[in-house]
Amino acid sequence: MIKINNKHWISTSSPLENKKINTGLLFSTDTTDFSKKTEFHSHSWIQFIYTRTGTVYVEVDEKFWHLPPLHGVWLPKDSSHALWSSEKAEYICININKDFDGALNNVVSKLVEITPIIDSYSAYFLSHSHELIKAQELKECAFIHFLIELNEVSFTLPYPVSPELIALCREIQAESGLSHTPEQCAEKLSISMSTFVRRFKKETGMTYQEWRLRMRLLQSITRVRKNESIFNIALDTGYSSASAYIYAFKKVFGVSPTRYNIDNQ
Repeated sequence: MIKINNKHWISTSSPLENKKINTGLLFSTDTTDFSKKTEFHSHSWIQFIYTRTGTVYVEVDEKFWHLPPLHGVWLPKDSSHALWSSEKAEYICININKDFDGALNNVVSKLVEITPIIDSYSAYFLSHSHELIKAQELKECAFIHFLIELNEVSFTLPYPVSPELIALCREIQAESGLSHTPEQCAEKLSISMSTFVRRFKKETGMTYQEWRLRMRLLQSITRVRKNESIFNIALDTGYSSASAYIYAFKKVFGVSPTRYNIDNQ
């Protein structure tokens, strides 16, 4: 159990751990919050996880995926993974235990953007799990082909590998409004600032300042989707104007943050 700012991360088992799937597709939905992190586990089937509200972080095969609302990640068979969040979040798990004519032979772990039709299909399957098998199989096949055609996005946030730096990054994400200066981080880890800066760059491939900027921009997507004021988001993210925030977002991710405004969906 990891302790961060007097809060405890409680490890919980996955609801599907040690279970078998007897159908081609099995949909489930769950919520997570700051205090809960699933233990590392794997499945003998392919899994696709996407966030509906809040932000979910998925750790798989030593990679960390940041899932803003309506973004998902593929998890190949037998891949060791865990889920956690720095806020209350809802996510959907799509468990795929069928070949579907070889369409999923080359599934790799990647982050994609969820389209309205995928979200609608998921809601349908969650509420129509007892339909006639033949009709259900046709819908499942169509859904899988829509799923594999989703566009990959570059919302990656590299994570360090050492436990103390991982715990520090989780704390920063959980309380992103605080300054978290390099000096404060070094003091928290009881190391010199130069050592902290060097270790962080070595373990993540980017400077601490670059990492923190990327993290804050990613977290801002949740507020953009709620149609909050871009100017207020910019100020809270550390920018003096909406145009400066939009410019930084486009520079890092290649698109404007307003693309994720619900009115633009």
